Amino acid sequence: MIRVLVADDEALERSALLKIIGTVTLPEQLQIVEAENGVDALEVSRRATPDIAFLDIRMPGLDGLEVARSLAALSDPPEIVMVTAYDTFTYARAALRFGVREYLLKPASASDVLDVFQKCLHAVINKRAAAERQRATMSIADNLKVALKVSIEDGLGSGNVDSAQLRHYVSLESPRSEWIGIVLAASVRAAPRGAASTSIAAHAFPRTFAALARRYLAEDLDLPTERCIIFTSARGGDPERGLTNAIFEPVVTALLIVLAESESSRSLDSEVQELCLRSEALVRSKIETFYTHCVDAHVGTLGFGLSIGAPEYLGLALSSAKTALDLTSTRKPVLFLRPIPPDSALSGSSTEILGSSILSGRALSWLHENFMKRIGIETTAQALGVSPSHLSRTLKREIGLSFRETLARIRVAHAKSLLATGLSAKEASFLVGFGDQSYFTKVFLKIEGVLPSSLGSDAEHRGCRIK
Repeated sequence: MIRVLVADDEALERSALLKIIGTVTLPEQLQIVEAENGVDALEVSRRATPDIAFLDIRMPGLDGLEVARSLAALSDPPEIVMVTAYDTFTYARAALRFGVREYLLKPASASDVLDVFQKCLHAVINKRAAAERQRATMSIADNLKVALKVSIEDGLGSGNVDSAQLRHYVSLESPRSEWIGIVLAASVRAAPRGAASTSIAAHAFPRTFAALARRYLAEDLDLPTERCIIFTSARGGDPERGLTNAIFEPVVTALLIVLAESESSRSLDSEVQELCLRSEALVRSKIETFYTHCVDAHVGTLGFGLSIGAPEYLGLALSSAKTALDLTSTRKPVLFLRPIPPDSALSGSSTEILGSSILSGRALSWLHENFMKRIGIETTAQALGVSPSHLSRTLKREIGLSFRETLARIRVAHAKSLLATGLSAKEASFLVGFGDQSYFTKVFLKIEGVLPSSLGSDAEHRGCRIK
């Protein structure tokens, strides 16, 4: 429907315009509304939202220019035609200032009115077509964003982040931004085996955590919420690397994308580096606030593993966060690890981002690759080119665990993956580097609170049921 407003304090003038406009053949229905003064014109416009408005300049109450000013301020202003008997430059200049397209002098001929009306009608049709194209484009973009979000969150759950998909999503959300990712792997401590079932709040932890993350995470980390995008996934860790600490379940992963606007005077690389460093400092100092929010939700004892990475290292950041979760304990429920890229990538700016704790990250990477061998702190320190005492102090400072505790937790994490496949505790202990099964059982019980044999047999029964 095409809606036209004719505002003039002279009834004859309104009637003449209505008659001329009524002769035009339109592709859709025409609705014409009248107003006899400026106040009525604004009131009618609020109700009818005209596409085209013919306004007499000289009207009682509010003149046509004041009405034009108000209509021009609308989010979707009509095409405005000023109609007057006064041919003055002042009126014309004022009219143009309010976005008025045409200026008709009284008495206007039918051909002049029709010519102006056709121009306005053409503009209305073009504007509607453009709006429809924009809506269609936005709909496609929204649908694509939904699909990308689902895929990204699936990837989070399986332990793989597709940086290309993330870049695509960010480009749809904020085309001119660079970004970093803050990865948070969290879980609630399960009830001891044989005890009463975990609380309802613990069972609802994935949903609760996602809601808390959307509501509080960026705010608690003192990050601009309008510059953050959050993804969450309630799936477990990487079964091949055993990065899910079974004493904590279920595991939830959150990825907080922090956007950074580029400035022409600075390189994007330096801006992202600075954002990584600034965000890391914020995370380290502010994460306890978010942790408290989660604890206050009565979900039970929590473990948080965190990491921060620029886009090219985000997959490593995810792995680091889940490794950090695997190493958390009741003494240190929140653990931060930096992603450690391959040695070939450690140059200049990258080393700057990683900072002083690069040694602990390298140590964890080496232990994950060599845990099944007969190794100790001397072997590890020699491989890393540092002294055993320096390595021990670094791990204690950065992770809160001794070397022996760190290695034990990594081995137990991998053992759980093997037990889940149906292997016996004896086989699992041998494969993860424990030479003595009784010692393995003792360590496993201390870390997990359950015997490895009970976990293994449960896994076997679960496997039978699945078959």
